[in-house]
Amino acid sequence: MAQGKRILICPLNWGIGHATRCAPVISCLSALGHQPVIAADEAPLDLLTGMYPHLDYVVFKGYSPTYSKSRSQGLKLGLQIPQLLKSIQQESDFIEKNQAKLRLDGIISDNRYGACSKLLPSVFITHQINIRLPEGLSAFQKVINLLNKSFINKFDECWVPDFPSEDNLSGPLSHPANLRIPTHYLGPLSRFSAAMDTSTGNPQDKIDLLVMLSGPEPQRSMLEDIIIAQAHVFAGKIVVLRGLPSAKTTLPEAGNLTFLNHASADHIHYLIRAAGLIVSRSGYSTIMDLISLGKKAFFVPTPGQSEQEFLALRMKARGWFDFCSQEQFSLETVVSSPERFSPPLLENGVLLQKRLGLWMQAG
Repeated sequence: MAQGKRILICPLNWGIGHATRCAPVISCLSALGHQPVIAADEAPLDLLTGMYPHLDYVVFKGYSPTYSKSRSQGLKLGLQIPQLLKSIQQESDFIEKNQAKLRLDGIISDNRYGACSKLLPSVFITHQINIRLPEGLSAFQKVINLLNKSFINKFDECWVPDFPSEDNLSGPLSHPANLRIPTHYLGPLSRFSAAMDTSTGNPQDKIDLLVMLSGPEPQRSMLEDIIIAQAHVFAGKIVVLRGLPSAKTTLPEAGNLTFLNHASADHIHYLIRAAGLIVSRSGYSTIMDLISLGKKAFFVPTPGQSEQEFLALRMKARGWFDFCSQEQFSLETVVSSPERFSPPLLENGVLLQKRLGLWMQAG
């Protein structure tokens, strides 16, 4: 591809993690002189258009799964597979209908299986080539992974936001890839880096605990309620970043609790750097953000999300982050535990820039 090409960026709309890790891709493309076009829906669209208001965008509707209030999500998710397959076909129809209208030269899809084209170079970004199924669906593990790889193999390349070596983050989720298409490891993808300016916010403000809520309802709200109920046992200042970029109202301050529905990328970066400790889900994008800043955190995996549970176990085994289940969550445990854990500060961005440069030249 020559310089100045229009590349459609399509993050999955299951939470905002897929959108946040598309941010460095968008920034790198822009730095190389190309024109990213944002294709997203709901919270991911709000986040990326807020970060890049000058870019073209299109509403690309996606499918959001629903979750139960119980820990076991297997049956609930299994029943939604037909709707997921329908959504993939709708994504494919959208691309076919709009690729000429949007004057596209390529597509980068973060976990949107239908966002590819036979007429355009198409890339699939994922850290889950080998999917971990929740309890109740383990009997279908082999079939689901065969289906997952069949969808990925419709793209021209697969890009994994991780290191290719044994010293990686995702482990067997993406090592080995065993795909028919070329697989390239980009290193961690984070919108943050330790070298970023931290001047946003008041440097006099001290944050003892930053709670970063994310993920699907009702589990997001359930963890929020637990934090509020236990806040009185914590002596320091707690800031709760609610993960609700589209919400119009927020909760008022109460005691040592301050609530933010959402914040800009610069402000979130400031909050993370200013926090003594962080509590969050163990989503892969969150892990990449934390290790890009070398920040201590305590994980609370979304109940029933086997990928987050696996990643939390893997991070603890490496001595980087501690975790507990949502049912066993205790602020007292959170405060004492991270002293035994220390995440590394890992460089990101170099492999991404190299891969994007080669891809744009080859298309």
